Amino acid sequence: MKRKMPRIVRAVATGRPFELDIEWSTGERMNVDVSEAADGPYEPLRDASLFARARADDWGHRVVWIEDEIDLGADQLYRWSLEQAGEAMTVEDWREWRARNRLSVTGAAAAIGISRRMATYYEKGEWIVPKTIRLACSGYEMEQAG
Repeated sequence: MKRKMPRIVRAVATGRPFELDIEWSTGERMNVDVSEAADGPYEPLRDASLFARARADDWGHRVVWIEDEIDLGADQLYRWSLEQAGEAMTVEDWREWRARNRLSVTGAAAAIGISRRMATYYEKGEWIVPKTIRLACSGYEMEQAG
């Protein structure tokens, strides 16, 4: 069963380009750089005066700049927050670790002692890859190196 995603209690622009200060319903407070979203439909966020208008929606499910037009979901913001703080492994890093070690999803699961189902969730980006898994991956590589 998936864990309930934390809600955004408060979100404000820090004054640094593309950076938000977010307070979560978990009590965590983290800065998150959203620059990778500043293209395509989010390109207007390059305007510092618009970016400064960031706020949490009433339900805590997203950060809004222009209602019904420009917003980012809490799930993606929480993932980026954890990844940028070193508390989670990116999906790309997970896949690179597997490729570097020539492991299938099943092999990766066996190598670090998790279920194939969890490894599949990580592979598809359906679950945040926690720090403990990142550490297990590092440990596996150290063991393989001798």
